[in-house]
This record gives sequence, structure tokens and C-alpha cells, in this order.
Amino acid sequence: MRLTGGSDDEPLTEAWAYLTAAEVIDLFHALSYYFEDAQPDPGWHHHVGDGDGPELTIAIYNPHH
Repeated sequence: MRLTGGSDDEPLTEAWAYLTAAEVIDLFHALSYYFEDAQPDPGWHHHVGDGDGPELTIAIYNPHH
């Protein structure tokens, strides 16, 4: 896992994300779609949030690339 702040070089050591049920369902569907693909997109990411508040970006991190 790698946690960053506003930029890729701003490391964080801990973060809490409080998601609504609707946001969790949205994230679940996005991850399900990602893992359905035989060769998932290495640049895949998903934004959680409604645009009016904070946004959480989820990306699949592969430290070997």
C-alpha cells in the first residue's frame, strides 16, 4: 500500500475514509469490473465521491512495475 496526499511525493502514514453505503456499492462495482478483465488495465483508478465534497481516488498499486 502507498498513501499519498495532494501529490505523489507527499507521503501519508495513515488515513481514514468514511464512505456512505452508496459510495461503497459504487466502489464494489468498480472493483468487480476491474477484476472481471483477463488483463486488467495497469492505469486503472476510480474516484469515490459525488463532486460536491472530498474525493478519494483508488488505484491498484503494483510495486514490481
